[in-house]
Amino acid sequence: MGKHCEAVELLLARMDSNPEEFGDNGRWEGLIIKYRSYLPVQDRTAMEDKINALRLDTFHKAVMSELLAEPSETVVVTDNRYIYQGSSTIPVGKVSAIPLTTGVAAVNASNINLSEGSIKSIAAQLQQYAANTWKP
Repeated sequence: MGKHCEAVELLLARMDSNPEEFGDNGRWEGLIIKYRSYLPVQDRTAMEDKINALRLDTFHKAVMSELLAEPSETVVVTDNRYIYQGSSTIPVGKVSAIPLTTGVAAVNASNINLSEGSIKSIAAQLQQYAANTWKP
């Protein structure tokens, strides 16, 4: 037997070869939850650390994908929140000016107007930033 019990050793190796099986509702989640309390602390910690690392990697990739996504020109003001692409929100009234390098100085909650050029400029800046900081 290695450093951990045989089942944990197998799962740790499997995480290296098939990380997608260890996400939310993944193939192994039920077994891990069922037997987790019976594992020695060092085995449980090793599995949790590896699963956390996999999920942090997935989180990082999701953030980068969102940053690199083509921005939507649609901005909707609902319930005092700006909704961009139906996902991110900024509370209205908390921000009176948004400094953008494209020259837009202020945002009016009732009439937001981001030109196609400014959106493309922001997207280009994000893509340049991502290209310089993130390597898959």
